[in-house]
Amino acid sequence: MFNPLLLPTYGIAAAMSWSVLQYIPLRTRIEAGSIIFILTAVIPFMLIYGLATTKIVKDVTLSDRTDRTIPYGATLLLYIVTAGYLFMARAPHWLAGFMVGASVALAITLIVNRWWKISAHAAGTGGLIAMACVIAILPTTPQPAMWLVITTIMITGLTCTSRLILRCHTPAQIYAGVANGMINVFIWSLI
Repeated sequence: MFNPLLLPTYGIAAAMSWSVLQYIPLRTRIEAGSIIFILTAVIPFMLIYGLATTKIVKDVTLSDRTDRTIPYGATLLLYIVTAGYLFMARAPHWLAGFMVGASVALAITLIVNRWWKISAHAAGTGGLIAMACVIAILPTTPQPAMWLVITTIMITGLTCTSRLILRCHTPAQIYAGVANGMINVFIWSLI
């Protein structure tokens, strides 16, 4: 449910539901959300599935750190395309900054992953917290967004706890992932 491939779509959906973007016609929001879902979830999943089917990677969960380079690199390119799409669609700068920050966080995850298995789940949910905080502090936000912030913190806690219970990561890998996502999305959304 909180697979890293779905988190950009959740962030965009939150932005379109809680920020001033909620006043854009529903059809436009659905079209934009669908494009972002295809670029950041569908195409990367199809790539990972294809790599797993052809035995280039061991499994679709990318549980082996060494299997992550090609999927993360391809997904990074798609994140950059998504950020470009948002800039070309004249989305608010903070929303395009969300995808730029996610791209930077993914690039850092890709680089660090060559030596250490930093958590992409934690980075993604950390980015969601940052997006919720940005929405909450925007002067144009039409409604209090504290519940959005609280919800994203709870999602992050549950997701990271599950990664620890499953023994996929150490606490340090989780903390580093959350910090990576939060810092990059927050900074790039406000630049």
